[in-house]
Amino acid sequence: MSYKPGDTYIRVITTNSSTGAAVNADSLPTAQIVHNGAVDTTVTVLVTNLATGVYACSYTIPLGYAAGDSVQLVVNATVGGVAGVAAYEVQKLDSKRLADITDASGRVTLTPAEHSLISGTDVPAALDASGSLERNLTLRQALRLMASVLLGPASGATGGAATITFSAAGNGGVTRVVANVDANGNRTSITLTP
Repeated sequence: MSYKPGDTYIRVITTNSSTGAAVNADSLPTAQIVHNGAVDTTVTVLVTNLATGVYACSYTIPLGYAAGDSVQLVVNATVGGVAGVAAYEVQKLDSKRLADITDASGRVTLTPAEHSLISGTDVPAALDASGSLERNLTLRQALRLMASVLLGPASGATGGAATITFSAAGNGGVTRVVANVDANGNRTSITLTP
């Protein structure tokens, strides 16, 4: 599970005797967190005894922490007069969790800016950026030309014609590409109508 600033982190720990049997610590264990490699004494870790030898350690991740920060829980406990310490997994904080971008049914929810990009309201600007491709073609123009050659009707491709004409895909009445060819079918010049 990922965590972000403001979340409550809970870790369950256990204490055992030298035989492995669950026993309570001699006194309530103490815990602290290590933030980016340094102990953060400003964060209080609440330790609660849940059952014999079972403790919950919980704290709230400070809002001042940032995505990418590392946070680790360190617990001190004395059992049967023997002091021990354990460090638990380093968490790398996130700026968002999966639950922040999905609704109750698991569908992804988007910010207005993310939605406009995906739904296409921002796409035309990218498609129509002048000179974004060779020959000062926009991306939209290049896609039209490619679709006509790959998917549109063609005429003059056989029989040694001097030109091959490619029409718009799905609209044979619009000519997109006219290629002048030599006797071997090599293109010698081309006229584009994007």
